[in-house]
Amino acid sequence: MSEKNRNKLTKYKQIIEYYQNQIVSNQLMPKQKLSSIREIAKKFKVCSSTAQKAYKFLVQSNICYVEHGHGTYVCKGAREIIVKNIQANFEFSVLKLKNTGMTDVEIINIIKKKSNNY
Repeated sequence: MSEKNRNKLTKYKQIIEYYQNQIVSNQLMPKQKLSSIREIAKKFKVCSSTAQKAYKFLVQSNICYVEHGHGTYVCKGAREIIVKNIQANFEFSVLKLKNTGMTDVEIINIIKKKSNNY
């Protein structure tokens, strides 16, 4: 995601996106510990409650788990969950475009144009 687009996300969503990207790119692996809430709050210049909200989402989404007193860790299968969610969102977006009457060629051209921007 480009810096311009990242700034449009709320801060807690930026933290979620950061970790999802780390996991999908295999920079964070299953059973690997995430930064402490205090560290990530400092990194993103947010209060601890905002970082906690992001971590709570990751846990509720089965992407991470908490070992009380030790920290938050990446779940086994987290990468697959994230990729599956991305695919589902993509498929839903394509369906919405088709429902507007766009042709497959028009949709493909949009995808090609957007992929060249990254």
